[in-house]
Amino acid sequence: LIPSLQWFAICIGACLGGIGAGVLWPAQGAYYSQAAQLLAELGQKERHETNAMLGGYFASCYLSGEVAMKLLSSIIPTYTGNAGIKILFIFFTIVACASAFAMSFVDDLQKIKTINQEQLEDKSLGATAFSAIKLLLKDPKCTLMIPFNFAFGLGASYINGYFFSAVVSNELSTNAIGYISATVVLSAAIFAMPLSRLGAILEQAPVVAFGAICIFIFAIINLIFSSASLGSWPIIIAMAILFGAGRSTWEGNFKATFADYFPNDVKAAFANVQLQSGLATALGFILVLAAPPVVVGCCVAGTCILAVFAQLLAHRLYKASILRNDDPLLFHEHEPPRPLQRNNDDSDII
Repeated sequence: LIPSLQWFAICIGACLGGIGAGVLWPAQGAYYSQAAQLLAELGQKERHETNAMLGGYFASCYLSGEVAMKLLSSIIPTYTGNAGIKILFIFFTIVACASAFAMSFVDDLQKIKTINQEQLEDKSLGATAFSAIKLLLKDPKCTLMIPFNFAFGLGASYINGYFFSAVVSNELSTNAIGYISATVVLSAAIFAMPLSRLGAILEQAPVVAFGAICIFIFAIINLIFSSASLGSWPIIIAMAILFGAGRSTWEGNFKATFADYFPNDVKAAFANVQLQSGLATALGFILVLAAPPVVVGCCVAGTCILAVFAQLLAHRLYKASILRNDDPLLFHEHEPPRPLQRNNDDSDII
């Protein structure tokens, strides 16, 4: 609305978005883990199965919503002319407010007592950040999550900073970016439930490793072939689906892995997801601006290779911790389910 304030508005908006993400994702992790534990006890299933199921539900719903937003971002400006951008901002503001209002109707799972109730104690932003760094330093499994977070974060920068501009925009059209971007997310949404089920059967680590391999292949193809040779609709759509498969594992299986590995530190664990991937994405966009595309592509490919081995090693450490019984909640997963207990003054919420 006021052109002279554009950069100021962009910086303020970016900061507010970062603050919102810093609050949202750790809180989601605590709620996610608690819901998985309750569902496991109610359905007499193991916790990793409900983690996988909820991971698939979350990824499918979240990515479907993103598809809708990306399509609207392309369709509305196309058919509304110069007023399209203003209409988009108004629409997204309404969606954000409606989402915040809808959250007031979400059940409070703290009303139900479970064995890991202490993990849901409220923490300040500073305490959550401190616990995230502490977890990163003390638990090697958390450190081993870094490669795939960086693989996805750098990959997201690479597809947005290079593929969409050098391949999609130059070889097809600028208008095609929105549709190809939506194809990436749509394919991720479609893959979410089957991959979550596969993760429950095979364990999450090999499925996450598969996602890293998908992003690796995406980067290698871009490194080997020129933008002109990739610039046809069938090839670009296939590339979008390939990256979408990798993103699906990050949104669903990978986050379920955090819930599996760190049941007593879920807020700190999910804060690490945002911390690691956020840093990787920021570094990726800096690299896209400062370095040749081949350097960025090699960084993406390299972190993907590291991610495959890191995921398998983290899974081995996780299994070893269960055998040692050094985490009471992990040990509880293999015991018969216990009946739920409720506070005397609370009514059923499930």
